[in-house]
Amino acid sequence: MKVLPELLKSVEFGGGGPKVLEAILKIGKTLSSDEYTAKLTPVIVRLFANPDRALRVCLLDNLPLMIDNLPQKLVNDKIFPHMVSRGTRPALHIMIYTDGSRRPVSRTLRPSFESRP
Repeated sequence: MKVLPELLKSVEFGGGGPKVLEAILKIGKTLSSDEYTAKLTPVIVRLFANPDRALRVCLLDNLPLMIDNLPQKLVNDKIFPHMVSRGTRPALHIMIYTDGSRRPVSRTLRPSFESRP
């Protein structure tokens, strides 16, 4: 498949955006496990580290399409840390769907720590 590498470059290095990412993930459903691991997994991991909010929302929305192909250790070590920390203070980024609408609203929860003697 000659189109997939070009789509991956497009979404990773700019210009592709969430629509191209959705197409890539749909193509990924047709790949074997080995092909998915070799071609898509490294890009998906790097995209979770991307600060582009639209891409991260798209990744979270399409998580059911890719979660079976991502090893648990990789999710724990490489993807999850990007979801729980931003900047210098830890944060938990969650997606909330308001009152049945399909429009996600991002919320960031920042813990406040008190030190008591």
